[in-house]
Amino acid sequence: MKIEIWLTEGGKLEIETVEPPEGHLKDGVYGTLTGKTDQGEKIIAKNVLSGPLTGVQSLSTIEIIPDESWSTRGESVEAIADVLGFQCSRHPDHCNPDSDLDLIERTDFRAGGGNRANWSMAFEPFDDYATRVNSIQEYHNLVRTGNLRFELDGVYGGVGRISDFISERLEEITWLSSYIQGTIPSTPLLRLYEPESSGSEDNPSPVYVKARSVQSNIGSSCRKRHLLLRTGRELPLFLDRAYENFIDKEEDLNLKEVFGLSVDSLNTRRPIDPRFVNLCVAIEMLANQYSTDQGDTEKQIKLLVDGLEVEFKDLINVTGSFPTEHHPRLYQNHQNQLQEYRYSNTLTNTKAVENCLPAPQEKVLEYFWYPARNKVIHGNTNISVHNISTDYESLLVLVRRILREILLEGNTDGLRGLQEFEANELAWF
Repeated sequence: MKIEIWLTEGGKLEIETVEPPEGHLKDGVYGTLTGKTDQGEKIIAKNVLSGPLTGVQSLSTIEIIPDESWSTRGESVEAIADVLGFQCSRHPDHCNPDSDLDLIERTDFRAGGGNRANWSMAFEPFDDYATRVNSIQEYHNLVRTGNLRFELDGVYGGVGRISDFISERLEEITWLSSYIQGTIPSTPLLRLYEPESSGSEDNPSPVYVKARSVQSNIGSSCRKRHLLLRTGRELPLFLDRAYENFIDKEEDLNLKEVFGLSVDSLNTRRPIDPRFVNLCVAIEMLANQYSTDQGDTEKQIKLLVDGLEVEFKDLINVTGSFPTEHHPRLYQNHQNQLQEYRYSNTLTNTKAVENCLPAPQEKVLEYFWYPARNKVIHGNTNISVHNISTDYESLLVLVRRILREILLEGNTDGLRGLQEFEANELAWF
């Protein structure tokens, strides 16, 4: 059987059967199939869906290994990875395709097996970078915007070991950058080179190629409103400060899942209700993982917000479903309710309780969006779409502030895009 495989601009592997299988090919999914290119290079295909008449219908990953005996004893190697939806500037036209952006560098990095690695990563925008970003904004479909160039030395092993190490670092940086980017960049194509060969000819031959279909999160579609940087210089500064915190805390706090939910909430092509629910789930997941106290949701959220010393009271001022200082009478009535609930002490100046106030129960201010949350999840009919929209905006800011504190621990010097998060004050206030 002979097939042609190519990778689309959107990071999908496409397949066409050129010559059908000579023998009987059973229906089903094959974990691994091997073959050769026209040049005799070994191919490994994974998660292959096949049929008796059509041959291979789909696969998740393809690896090309020209020389199975290739290995390195700590010498320098270089990798080039195509990346979807990666941005290097708030304004696409300000990103110079002739100038690479150095993202992060680490020395004496623990690489396992007793190896200590030195590695660095840079972003190389395509010549038509601005056109590609504008296309993402217009058509809401992630495409490749450039390459991530990875340089490494100090790691011993063959192509499998080296490619795994590089792929792990690429995944860490793309996930971490999603907090800034407003999308989740991904790398569908990785090519591994020896530096001697990469500089010896115009089109050097890689020692290893891996292509895969990726499921990218379009998020904000590269809209600059959700790109949390003012200049390209802020992205390397953020990655340098946040990287160790991210890899130390990611597993304990489920940060990848939280990033994914947060980015997905930015997709304006979806209704406001599921976008708001994404944020509710994100912060509740964080609160549950952050606190060892397995109490109720509001208690966990209070411990999260107060434990990280995250400012939130200014967000209550613009929320739509919780009694606020924007409505002094409702706010005072709510405080009177809490006083009576806590101390069974009726205040002499207590006014009649408004019908729209929550039932007399103690609700912490840190959980200010709970009426809108309950409306979306449980169907409380007293909350309007306007309330949900303003709560969404406020909760988005709170989640970003919490993640900023987790990743940077207060060190935002030079990061103008992260120094202030303000919710939009909508017209009905």
